[in-house]
Amino acid sequence: MSLHHVNVRVDDLAAAAAFYESVFGLERIDRPDAMPGEGWWYDLGDGRQLHVSEGGAGVADSKQHFCVLVDDWRGAIADARNAGLDVEVREPTGQAFVRDPAGNRIELNQA
Repeated sequence: MSLHHVNVRVDDLAAAAAFYESVFGLERIDRPDAMPGEGWWYDLGDGRQLHVSEGGAGVADSKQHFCVLVDDWRGAIADARNAGLDVEVREPTGQAFVRDPAGNRIELNQA
């Protein structure tokens, strides 16, 4: 088995698009016309996708998250901080966490 996509729910599509496109540099891909609802799909490479849907937001204290593998962990942390994000860094485990504008938790990790 392999993970194909993750869907996160947001309360502001424009803010989510600005976040995922500027902080992570993701590019939108076409959604099938028959798919209901509002939102964006993004290509993560290797056939994997991130789906961002309108209709709610993350919970500020939730541990629920998805993880993004980055090539340069320290560089990704610096980029996130430069974008004005609060970054929770767990140096011993090599984990860092940020939240999108809707409160969805995202882990940054380096393989």
